[in-house]
Amino acid sequence: MISSSISDLSRRALLVAACCIAWPGPCIAVEDSAYVPVEFARFIAEQRAPEGRVIPLRPDRVRFEATVMSQPRTARTDYLMEVLRFLQVEPMPEVSRQMFLRADNGVVHAVYVGDPAAAMIRERFANGSRATFFGLRVYSYGKGPAILLEAVGPAP
Repeated sequence: MISSSISDLSRRALLVAACCIAWPGPCIAVEDSAYVPVEFARFIAEQRAPEGRVIPLRPDRVRFEATVMSQPRTARTDYLMEVLRFLQVEPMPEVSRQMFLRADNGVVHAVYVGDPAAAMIRERFANGSRATFFGLRVYSYGKGPAILLEAVGPAP
């Protein structure tokens, strides 16, 4: 696990997200190619678990465009953190917020937001803004995938 953590940190540090180029100031470094592009509406529909079930999954990195429907707000993240520990994700992210995003088909979906990404969203993306989101798909449940946002950048 240690070698994969070091490799993960190295990959993250290689490339700076597009938002860092577009705006001066602090940002979150991500390697764009480490995140698989997905169409958010289809991803939500395809990642639904049978009602009442939660399925922990290997954390996969995904990237998608969506519209900000609410700013990150403090939320319970106990279950997410429990699943991340179970999956042995290292280093453990700092997560204390959730927000809602709208897919192109109008579906609104809740996502977890890492604390560094939450600060960036609050500073740079108003409700109604379209953006590119970078995150980890951690588990699936009846409403779709549980996604932990790690970074955000402007929409193309």
